[in-house]
Amino acid sequence: MKNFTIIIGIATMVFFSACTSLEKMVDNGNYDEAIVKLARKLSGKKNKKAKDLKMLEEAFQKVTAEDLAYAERLKTTGRASNWDEIFNIYQKIDDRQDLIMPFLPLVSKDGYRAKFNFANVNSLKNEAANNATAYHYNEAIRLIALGKKGDKRAARQAYDGLETLEQYTDQYKDSRSLKEEAQFLGTNRVLVKLYNNTFGFMPREVEEEIMSVNVKELNTFWTQYYTKSSLGYDFDYVARLDVDNIDISPEREYINRYIDEKEIKDGWQYALDEKGNVKKDSLGNDIKVDKYVKVVAQVIEINRQKSATASGRFGLFDAETKELIETRPFSVDAHFSDFASSMTGDRRAISDRTRGRIKNYPSPFPSDLLMTMDVAYELKELMKTEMRRFAI
Repeated sequence: MKNFTIIIGIATMVFFSACTSLEKMVDNGNYDEAIVKLARKLSGKKNKKAKDLKMLEEAFQKVTAEDLAYAERLKTTGRASNWDEIFNIYQKIDDRQDLIMPFLPLVSKDGYRAKFNFANVNSLKNEAANNATAYHYNEAIRLIALGKKGDKRAARQAYDGLETLEQYTDQYKDSRSLKEEAQFLGTNRVLVKLYNNTFGFMPREVEEEIMSVNVKELNTFWTQYYTKSSLGYDFDYVARLDVDNIDISPEREYINRYIDEKEIKDGWQYALDEKGNVKKDSLGNDIKVDKYVKVVAQVIEINRQKSATASGRFGLFDAETKELIETRPFSVDAHFSDFASSMTGDRRAISDRTRGRIKNYPSPFPSDLLMTMDVAYELKELMKTEMRRFAI
């Protein structure tokens, strides 16, 4: 009985705490929060309390009046930039009314009927939308004019404004073409250039392999990369790749002799006791055990190795002033390695490693050109990683 009394007491405290919380929300001006909580509380409830309905009425009336008054104050400032906020206020009023509408009529268990004066904000929303659209369009024209003078930030702001305009209407005058122009003007264009400082050690094929990098993979919304300067663009940056050295190692061949050995099962034999007699199991049968023998193989392994290394610098320059903005060194490697092994002795002794290398001869050494092409491929992949790190 004592526990039951405690539970009832806790439930009562929670109930009064919830009521007090809602009343405090209304008293403190947190009307929308109170309206949402009250709507949830009243949803599907048959025995509604007049106190809750009156609280909902009060919150709804006060917040609607405040919103309408605030929208009017914003209008009186005469600032065209306020129209987005004014539209959002009317939209909020609309959303709030849509929240309550499905619950109507709201009648308490003792017959109290809640009354709500809904504001017709459709014409006000249309007015705000039209004025906001005109504002963003005119502002975009002003910002694009600055973009044409080289102000990329202004062009991007124009693009953002035209994006906002499209929230009100699919198209306004020539807003779509203006948006394309804003994006074009706001985009950074980067020319990727290769400088061969190896004194003729880099063949033409290698340069072509490096510059075949797929720069489209590097493109972002506001940054575009190019490998050709003949496209008629004014470039903002030059991403410069200086290859200073390409080193090819000598061809190296190593011979390694080693022995593989292991114990393997080779049939069976009878198990003997200490006296040399055949052991018996519990049924009197002879006991057999696996017989193991040691097998050995002699292995001769040939290993061929060759490598190439390219080193230099990645640099980002201002295309107009030629000023160096950022630079980073690089070094990339390409390796050739192949094995061939032959054996004598018992083939059962060889390891899995040896078995995978059994063949008469290793592959021939690649030419210096092929090694340089391999290192060029590695450099091309590194380029994409490094250029993504540039602070453009």
